Amino acid sequence: MRKTDLKNGMVVKFRNGRKAIVFKDCALEDTSDVKDFFLSGSFYIRFDCFNDDLTYKKNSAWDVMKVYCQEDEEDYFLTLLWEREEAPKIRLTENERDLLETLYNMGLRWMARDWDDVSINFFEEKPANDEGKWDLRIEGCDMFSFMTAEDEEPYNIEEVLGD
Repeated sequence: MRKTDLKNGMVVKFRNGRKAIVFKDCALEDTSDVKDFFLSGSFYIRFDCFNDDLTYKKNSAWDVMKVYCQEDEEDYFLTLLWEREEAPKIRLTENERDLLETLYNMGLRWMARDWDDVSINFFEEKPANDEGKWDLRIEGCDMFSFMTAEDEEPYNIEEVLGD
């Protein structure tokens, strides 16, 4: 999907989870030079802040990740037209890599952020989602920022080290 593919009324979802409506060739009252923009709540983002591939020029949190449309004006449901495909890129700091290598050598193979979003649990075996037993827990940990409490699956340490 490119900027030129967008049409009035489409809805986009940004990497940060916010949604916006597409406006093309429409003037805003307060700025006559803005014709193409995304409107999200009470603010707008100009098209020229985006690359042609719908990535935001300054902050990846505003990259367009999904584009939706309505089938017709009376249809209140959105249909997904496009979704950005990208392999997750996990970049470890030297300290994170050293810690994971040590834990892996100790026999720990899985890790997940706890419900409090600040603690990380490590496991020898892949845990079930509702399983509360962990083999090692680090509380108040600001490492591994790619993990969140909302992740659906735990991370395989070997795969994280391999990225």
